[in-house]
Amino acid sequence: MVTYFHASPLSIYDVSLIFNSGKNSRYTLPEENGRLDYLVKQSILIINGEETRLHSLIDKELSSVSTNDNFPMKKKITLKRSLITVPDLFERKKISTIEFSCNLIKTIQYKGLPFDPHQIEKIQTVYELFDVVKNEKASIEAFNLNLGFDTILEPGKFYTKPLIGANYFCIKIDNNIAHLFQVESYFYGNLIQAELWQDIIKYQKQYIEILDPNEVERLRKMYEKLQ
Repeated sequence: MVTYFHASPLSIYDVSLIFNSGKNSRYTLPEENGRLDYLVKQSILIINGEETRLHSLIDKELSSVSTNDNFPMKKKITLKRSLITVPDLFERKKISTIEFSCNLIKTIQYKGLPFDPHQIEKIQTVYELFDVVKNEKASIEAFNLNLGFDTILEPGKFYTKPLIGANYFCIKIDNNIAHLFQVESYFYGNLIQAELWQDIIKYQKQYIEILDPNEVERLRKMYEKLQ
């Protein structure tokens, strides 16, 4: 979900790109972990020789939307002689149509730690725990939950940290210190990448190995792009 502020805040979602040809002519932008915001802001279009961003087209389309309209609504942008470069696809494609849904949303003022909205949702999740021995209930926020996955970090593999929705590549391990590269983490539409070193005894339990071959290939391309 991406939020736009006009007279009232609007969220957009289900953003689909329809290409002119190819085996997979429709591509729906992924929304998890802040990716949608990033892809909408960073996808570049060439329309009749002029460069623009995907978010600019969507913003223009939403400029005529009123709070009196019926929500949720679906919008469609038809293009001619247009190309688009989407960071996730690693190539330029001919595009004919952009489709998306939008809805009015309520907003609140957040005064907590400086996280992206998708991370705030994760860390503010509250778990209800029940102690069957003592017959007692307890509540604990996800941010204060001591995760304990049985992960053993290995060089050459990709991992995710569920609590903050970030993905990593393990470069090497030396004397129980893991050299990691943060391949993917999003903060208000920006891609954040960084190198870090962590004590595996203390921190490897926070990671889960990524096994989906398509996801591994996507992250590998992102990582190799920096080499």
